[in-house]
Amino acid sequence: MIRLDRFLANSGIGTRAEVKKLVKQKQVKVNGKSIKSPNQKLKDTDQVMVNNQIVSALVDRYFMFNKPTGVITATRDAKHQTFLHYFREEVHVEKLVAAGRLDKDTTGLLVVTDDGQFVHEIIHPSKKVPKIYQAVIDGQLTESDKELFGQGMQFKDFTAQPAQVKTVKLLPQNQSIIEVTIHEGKYHQVKRMFEQVKKPVLQLHRVQIGQLQLDERLKPGEYRDLTDEELIMLKTK
Repeated sequence: MIRLDRFLANSGIGTRAEVKKLVKQKQVKVNGKSIKSPNQKLKDTDQVMVNNQIVSALVDRYFMFNKPTGVITATRDAKHQTFLHYFREEVHVEKLVAAGRLDKDTTGLLVVTDDGQFVHEIIHPSKKVPKIYQAVIDGQLTESDKELFGQGMQFKDFTAQPAQVKTVKLLPQNQSIIEVTIHEGKYHQVKRMFEQVKKPVLQLHRVQIGQLQLDERLKPGEYRDLTDEELIMLKTK
């Protein structure tokens, strides 16, 4: 659910400070009743009025979501749970989209918004926004492997741009945690790149997009609004 002050601010009524004044002046009503607190949470069915005028437009919302495993980033699917399940109490949830995709079994940072132009700025390969993942792989990267990542890789359907990799930690049973940075997001790209060097991915977790890092306080399946500072970081890349 979204807070009343954020709903009104996103709808162009005013800043949060201005909205607070409107509430204090009893100019804001929800379902016909004057509201005492700008922090009130809104349900999808709530009707908001300011100066007896209905406020229905809700634009440009930006969320950070810690995607759990088993969830897909499509907005609809007949068989699998989508990320929108976790946003079902948001107003106009049907307008929300994921800025880029994560595979069903890939976890971590997902930006969710209703700003289509913003999505384009993040996901289009020409924008070269870096995406950083931590991958648990079967094996250990050699210097030759790292050079292949750094040169870019040729696949039947696309050519991957050069990627940066570094070993974060060696694990038992000849496994490793690898940090990998890519600048596009093709289908199963990270997994396919590791397959090229015969080091299959066992787990994959996205930790960063551009300068935006996943908030470690968010548990899988939890989300929060992006702060103004985080939004600026993403928009300036």
